[in-house]
Amino acid sequence: MAVSDWISRLFSSGNAQGLSGESAGLEPEAPWFDGRLQRHSAGGDVIADPTLIWQPDGGTGLAAHLSARTRDNPADFTDVLIIVNSADWSRSLNQLQEPWADTAARALDNQFDQLSREAAFPLLFASRGLCFHVIADGGPEMAGENYNLEPGEFVTGLLPNHYTVPSQTSRPVVAVHLNLPDVWEGYREVGRLYSDQVSFTLGNHWLDSYSHFAIKEPGLYRLQQYLDGNFVHIIDPDLQSKYSVVSNQEAGANVLTLMDTNGEVIAHLILALMDSIVPDEPVAPSSAASLPGIALSLIHI
Repeated sequence: MAVSDWISRLFSSGNAQGLSGESAGLEPEAPWFDGRLQRHSAGGDVIADPTLIWQPDGGTGLAAHLSARTRDNPADFTDVLIIVNSADWSRSLNQLQEPWADTAARALDNQFDQLSREAAFPLLFASRGLCFHVIADGGPEMAGENYNLEPGEFVTGLLPNHYTVPSQTSRPVVAVHLNLPDVWEGYREVGRLYSDQVSFTLGNHWLDSYSHFAIKEPGLYRLQQYLDGNFVHIIDPDLQSKYSVVSNQEAGANVLTLMDTNGEVIAHLILALMDSIVPDEPVAPSSAASLPGIALSLIHI
């Protein structure tokens, strides 16, 4: 598949199908996220047998989702999100051994290893493998959201921006410094894009790489990493009629400004190459503008 086709898949709203043959319907206000989520039914006790996440009894699970998302295409994600219903999650807390989420992640990793031995899986970053992030529906990671999954139900997410923790071979390449007018002064580092991470998003959604209510929209801004290590940035295609991004030079740094069609500034960003910055602490206004930023192309869909 051409690189341009792979990039096009990243920018689109997504077309992953749920069990009914339609989109998951879990995030109607965030189609880019919703199109990469699937709801499943385990058909058994997923706490006793976490492999039911991989292949449920009489249904489709993570294996089918992976196959559908990578059919004739390389993967456009690096990690896998698993959301388990709250009733099953509560039962898992009664285990006396290791946390059930770790047990489930190891079981899924074993299933993926078996799949990889049987047929080459089109991973983007072979040195990283897949990481499996297992959380509870309505848990703290979801920042107050709840999918109201029934006992036995779970959700799989194959999201380009979902990134758990760096691996031994991961390398931070870009630091995202953000200024939110009327929220805080100066710039703060709110996240980093790693060498084996597909994208980094800014928005007001719990699935965003960095989320804040002042950013107003889910997945509003994306920093996208090309397969060759170059970068582009994009306003969500569904939001390009309402928002824009402009670039300005300030004290030698390339400052990106997100604004709405009325000219109201949503945020200022500086994207700094990691070998150009030193501090891990919040950056003061006077020093933030001096950070050498990377100049990017803005893609319109």
